[in-house]
Amino acid sequence: MPLSSCSYWRPSLRSGFTLAELLAVIIIMAIMMAVAAPGLRGLTKSAGLRGATLQVKTALDQARQHALTYRQDTGVLFPAWPNDPKLDGSKAYRAIAVYSTNFLTDWQFLPAGILVARSNLTATSITDRKQAVLGLQAGANGVPYCLFNRQGRRNGEFTMIVYDGFVGAGGTIVPKGGGTNLITVRDVLGSVSIRRL
Repeated sequence: MPLSSCSYWRPSLRSGFTLAELLAVIIIMAIMMAVAAPGLRGLTKSAGLRGATLQVKTALDQARQHALTYRQDTGVLFPAWPNDPKLDGSKAYRAIAVYSTNFLTDWQFLPAGILVARSNLTATSITDRKQAVLGLQAGANGVPYCLFNRQGRRNGEFTMIVYDGFVGAGGTIVPKGGGTNLITVRDVLGSVSIRRL
């Protein structure tokens, strides 16, 4: 074969992408991100609601276990009055604390935008010493709570609702429609269950 008839591959002088091709790819990626963004927001809210529900369940389980282990009544506090001057408004609907005669935890705050609402909570009178430790202002009686007796049981069924929402005018809870979970504590066994509403 003559040398002149052989064809060799030569790299072209034009390599890479044109500006038009790069812009087209960037525009397609921007459209895909714009379509996916609302769905991702829903995932993060759902994860926050799920995490908050498990946080409340864990506090209730901790209180029940403390009651059984140390044979003393133990409860979980749920402050729920943002406009009450006796309570620190930052804790209303979004903080929980486990307490008993000689045991107190720090306030645990739920993720932003997630609230707990009492359903059939009892109100308790808290001594001034416990108020100081819990960060409540003096005279903050009537804080809602869920109490377990020495056998880890409740006197009556307890239900609490965990919302994706915010506190509106007058201290009312306004759900945002991102989801709601119901936490139930059975009266006889004190077992805690979660159900999505």
